[in-house]
This record gives sequence, C-alpha cells and structure tokens, in this order.
Amino acid sequence: MTTNAPALVLPDPADAGNPLAESLPPSLHDIKPPVEIISFWNIILWGALILVFLGVCYAAWRYWMKKQTRRQAAEESASRIPPNERARQRLDAALEHLHDPKFF
Repeated sequence: MTTNAPALVLPDPADAGNPLAESLPPSLHDIKPPVEIISFWNIILWGALILVFLGVCYAAWRYWMKKQTRRQAAEESASRIPPNERARQRLDAALEHLHDPKFF
C-alpha cells in the first residue's frame, strides 16, 4: 500500500480483531447500568404518606382507648350494685314476662 498522503491508514477493525478484548483477565466485567437517583419529591411524598398513616393509627388508638374507658366506667357503675340486688332485678324482669309464651 503506497500512498502520497502523510496520514497513517489503519487496517479495517473488522478484519483485525480486538487483541485487548481477547487478553482481558476474567475478573473484569461489563459496565454497570446507571444508578437510579431518587428525586427529592419522592422522598417528600413517602414522608407525607408515612405521616398520614401514623396519624390514622394514632386516631384509631385514641378512639379505641376512649371506647375502653367508657366500657370500664360502665362496668364500674354496674358493679356498684351488689350482686344479690342485681340478681333480684333480673328475676323481677323475668317474672314480668312469665305470662308471655314467646319468651319462655
């Protein structure tokens, strides 16, 4: 190949092969895919969702505790009546329905 041009003419890479790629050690790997960076708005959205969830949990807990205190107050007021008087009241209520065959 003789030419008058001062440029260096390289052979076609398809014919030559890649001597560097063939001589790479087996410990080298391909390029990793790009790492996804989470945007600032995603962090704010997740934070807001967590706060809403915690708020709902807190409201449910307060509702349940209020319900429990009402139940305990009702039990305390019912337990102030001695058991013998409570039994007597229930017997009197049952005697009122003695003549009604639906209940018996």
